[in-house]
Amino acid sequence: MRFSSISLAVLGALAVVAAGCAGGQGGTSPAPPAPARAAADTQAAAPAASGVVTATFGTIKTWQGGFNGKITIANSGSSSTTWSTITFTLAGGATIPSGASIWGAASSYTANSDGSYTITPTKKGATIPANGSVEVDYNGSGTFSGVGTTCTLDGSSCAGGGATPTPTPTGSATPTPSGSATPTPTPTATPTRTPTPTPTPTRTPTTTPTPTATPTPAPGGTFDPASLADAESQPAPAYNTGSLHGDTPAVVKEDEAFFYVTLEAFINPSDTAAFNKSVSDFNSMTTGGNEPAVSNPLYGWGDGAVGAALTLIRLNPTEWAAIGAAGQNRANLIMQAFVVDANWAFNDANNPSTGIGGGGNFSKSNNPNYDGYLYLAADCAIYFGSPAACNQQLTSFNYSSFISAVSSAGLTNIQSTFSATGSSMQSSVSIPFVYGGIQMASDTNFVEDMIYAAEISGAPKPLFSGGNVVTSVGSAHIVNNASGDPETGKPWMLREFNSTDSTGTRSDADYAYEGFIQAVRVRSLLTALGSWNGVDSQESTIQTAMFNGGTDLFYKLQNCYASIGTSGSRTVCAPTNSLETNPGTDPVAKGWLYITNMWYHYLGQ
Repeated sequence: MRFSSISLAVLGALAVVAAGCAGGQGGTSPAPPAPARAAADTQAAAPAASGVVTATFGTIKTWQGGFNGKITIANSGSSSTTWSTITFTLAGGATIPSGASIWGAASSYTANSDGSYTITPTKKGATIPANGSVEVDYNGSGTFSGVGTTCTLDGSSCAGGGATPTPTPTGSATPTPSGSATPTPTPTATPTRTPTPTPTPTRTPTTTPTPTATPTPAPGGTFDPASLADAESQPAPAYNTGSLHGDTPAVVKEDEAFFYVTLEAFINPSDTAAFNKSVSDFNSMTTGGNEPAVSNPLYGWGDGAVGAALTLIRLNPTEWAAIGAAGQNRANLIMQAFVVDANWAFNDANNPSTGIGGGGNFSKSNNPNYDGYLYLAADCAIYFGSPAACNQQLTSFNYSSFISAVSSAGLTNIQSTFSATGSSMQSSVSIPFVYGGIQMASDTNFVEDMIYAAEISGAPKPLFSGGNVVTSVGSAHIVNNASGDPETGKPWMLREFNSTDSTGTRSDADYAYEGFIQAVRVRSLLTALGSWNGVDSQESTIQTAMFNGGTDLFYKLQNCYASIGTSGSRTVCAPTNSLETNPGTDPVAKGWLYITNMWYHYLGQ
C-alpha cells in the first residue's frame, strides 16, 4: 500500500498542527483521541471449535492484489498453555509470497511442497495466556477468502487442537494478547503513567485544531525482554556539551534506546515501564540544554532516532497528553528545527559545505550514511499530519520569531546553533522542500518517495547499490567463515561495502551500519503506523534491498569485517551483544541490540 493511501486513512484525519508552529511560533494541540481501528476485521474461521485451543484466520486490511492476514490462536482455558506449530493452506489461491513479512507471535514461516505453510512461534509468542490469545500477522498475495482444507495446530485440528491446559483454582488470569492488532490503552491499564509535566509554557502557544483520528498501531512484534530492560536502563539522551552530537556513539545509543522504548510503548500500551521511560527520556532530553543541537546533517544517526520517537509520541494520544502543553510546544519546535536543517542541507536549490551552525564537512552527495535528515523530512510529514503541513513549517519560517520561541522554551542548544548562522539562513530555509525533484508540498506520497530516493534512486550514492553482494572488495574481507555469506551473488548490497572515497576504494562495515540503522528505524516506524505492506513496486524493491543488504551486513558484522577506507584498515565486528571494544566503530556502541531486535523480532527479517 502506497503511503498516499495511508495518508488518507491514517494521517489525513490527523489535524494539521502546523498553525501552532508556523513561523517559529511554537504551539500545542489537544491530545488526540484513542486509536481507532483503521479498517474492520474480516474473519474466516476454521470449522466450529470444540476444544480449548483454536486458530481463527482473518485480515487486518486488504488492497487490490494483497492483504495483511492474521491468525488468532486462542486459549479458552483457565490457565496458560503453549503452542509449537501451525500448518495450513489458504483458500481461493491466496498465498504467502517468498520473503513476505511475518510478525507478532512468530517471525518466520516455511512454505511446504504441498502448498501449505508451517509457522512456529517466537519464544515469547509460544505462550497463550489463560482466556486469551496470541496473534500471528503476515503479508499475503491474492484475495483472502479463508483457510483451506488443511489446518492443524500442534498436529490436531485448528477447530480445537493443541494442548489442553490444566485449570487452576484462581481463574484470575487476565487476557494479554501478544502482538494484538488493536492495542487500545484504557485508564485502568496504565495506573502508573504519572510523569506529566506541569503545562506552563513560557510563551502562549497558538492552539491548533483538535485531531479527529489517529493512526491504528500495526500488530506489535515480540521484543526480547532483555533488550527492553537494557534500553530502559540507558541514560536519557543528552547533547549537553559542545562535544556531544548526533554522531557521538554514546549519544546514538541513548537515542536508539529512546526510540526503542517509545516504539514499544506505542505498539504495546500495557507496557507501563516502556511508557514511563519514554516520557521520562523526553522530559529530560528537552529540558536543561539536553536537546539535539540540530547543527549538522551528518548527525542524522542519532537525531533521526529522536525525530522518529517524537513522531510516535505525537501520534500516541496517551503519551502526547502525558508530556503536557509545555512538552508539546518543545516537541513541535524541535521537529520544526529538524526539517529546517534538512531543507538547508538537502534542498535541490542549496549546496552547503557545512551544517546550519557552521560546523562539519558536508556535501549532500558524499555518502549514503549522511542521509539521516532525509528521513527526518519524512518524519516531519507524518508528525505534522501531511507533507503540505510540514512544508508550511518552512515557507512560513521566520528566523526572529523562531529564535524567540526556542529561547522561551529553554531549547538553548538549538538557539545557539541557529544564532551562529543568524538571519542570513532565512532565504535558504524558507523555501519549499524539494529533493531530487520530489516536492514535499504537492507529493501526497512524499514519505515513501523520499525513503525510496534515499535508499534506492537518490543520486549519486543511495543507501543500497544495485550491484551484487560480494564477500570482499580489494583487501577488505570477512574475517571468519568468508564462504558462508548467505547473500553472496544477490543484488542490493549496501553501497558502503563497495564505494570510493578520497583515497580510492572504500569498503567499511561501520559506515554501512550507520546508514542501515536509519532504514530499519523508518521501516519500524511505518510498520507501527500500519503504513507499510511491502507490496507496491517501491516498497517491494526497498524490502528486497533491505533483506539482502541487511542479511549481508549482519553476517559480516557477526563474523567480523576487515574494512578499508580513509581511516586505513580496521576490523569491525559485533559477534555478541556485550562486545564494545572500540566505541568509535563498534555497532554495539550505536544501538546494535535495539536495531537487531527491531530487525529480527518486529520486522521479521
